[in-house]
Amino acid sequence: MLLKILILSIVLCLVFAEDYCTSHLFKTHSDLMQFTKEAPNLQYAISGKFKALHCCAFGYRSIEWLKDGVPHPWPGNLSTFIIYPNSANQTIYTHNVNGGDKGNYTCVLKNDTDIIIHPIQLEVFEPGFTPDDPKITYVSKDVTARIGNYVRLFCEAFVDKVNLPDAESQVVWLKNGSIPSGNNIRIDAVSRDNFTIGSYLIIDSINEEDFDTYTCRITTPGKVETIAVTISKYTPYYLNPNPVPLKNILLLTIIASLIILTFLILYKSFGLAARVYIKDHSILEDYVPYITDVLIVYSSDDDETFVFMLMNVLTTNFHYNCKMIKLPNYIENKCASIEEDITNSYAVITVLSPTTMQENWTAKSLYAALKNIEHLGRKHTCIVLKELPKCEMVKNSIGETLETLVNKMNVIQWRRRQEESKFWLNLRLKLPPIRRSYCNNPS
Repeated sequence: MLLKILILSIVLCLVFAEDYCTSHLFKTHSDLMQFTKEAPNLQYAISGKFKALHCCAFGYRSIEWLKDGVPHPWPGNLSTFIIYPNSANQTIYTHNVNGGDKGNYTCVLKNDTDIIIHPIQLEVFEPGFTPDDPKITYVSKDVTARIGNYVRLFCEAFVDKVNLPDAESQVVWLKNGSIPSGNNIRIDAVSRDNFTIGSYLIIDSINEEDFDTYTCRITTPGKVETIAVTISKYTPYYLNPNPVPLKNILLLTIIASLIILTFLILYKSFGLAARVYIKDHSILEDYVPYITDVLIVYSSDDDETFVFMLMNVLTTNFHYNCKMIKLPNYIENKCASIEEDITNSYAVITVLSPTTMQENWTAKSLYAALKNIEHLGRKHTCIVLKELPKCEMVKNSIGETLETLVNKMNVIQWRRRQEESKFWLNLRLKLPPIRRSYCNNPS
């Protein structure tokens, strides 16, 4: 009698092992190599009990099983699992699992072009082992679907076998605390190896109200485990053929405007000083041979107070080697008598004041005076001690005015009080870099 029961048990286990990869298969319309149902990566077994491992697939040419990197067949001390040939090598099993069967199994699917490698970790417990909590072997991930799509969720766990009439272990799917129902919904409970139970939630054609969060609840005596899975509605994303990122453009415009405004403020406050600093720290090849740094030319009719103050600042504060020349009526003579001094000087400064012009401070007379000293060229800077007249319009035969002539020449107006520092910066910008050797050894 016991023999008949044993034979019947073995037959039932083998039938179950053979049927596992033929039930609850994915709906697929592709001929590509793929799994035909969910493939758990973690499995559990009780020593002395029947156990089967599965690699349910389609479109393969061969299936190879390995344990800890060693291909099947295995010696008894490595694994007692054998291939069940009636399942097209998709299943390996053992009637009496033992501690040596524990390890990492690998299913390798191959066809002419592709390879799929599926690892399975098997844990084996001693006889009489009772798990403290349900051990989850597989739970579906969140799903995105369109209206009318086929959707299925699967949840599976290894649980303790209960031999009580009023208690049982189960896996159920819930929606808002209740079992989902509807003409398009079905729930299939499954069991394998007596200790591994699971449940399918299948929606044949999903409706708007089916998009929600579902909970897999695994219940054993005294223990409850829940896992949430969300089915969300697919929202198509349409590409704009002519996108105009107004927000980005506005943001970039504001940033660029702030950068430009900051630059202008900094330049207005420190730009002139920075240019002078750069110039003073530059090296000019044509600078060293000159005998005089700055030649100051003024009229004998001018008050020498400003000229001596200018000389003192340039020599004391800025360490320039300066020379002063006072000429009678130098404008009329076009500075012919100082050509040699001009040649030996890096820069020339002429001073124009109302006294120089015999109090004839008009656009016409200033234009004539500037034209007389224009020949001094790029080395020349003209300091005017009074604001230039703006009302009169004087043009020569080619349309040149006093304003255009002033812009073309280095003309600087003497400023006092608040704008005096700006005057000195403008003047130093026209003069040579400070002689470092002269500053260190002013002999």
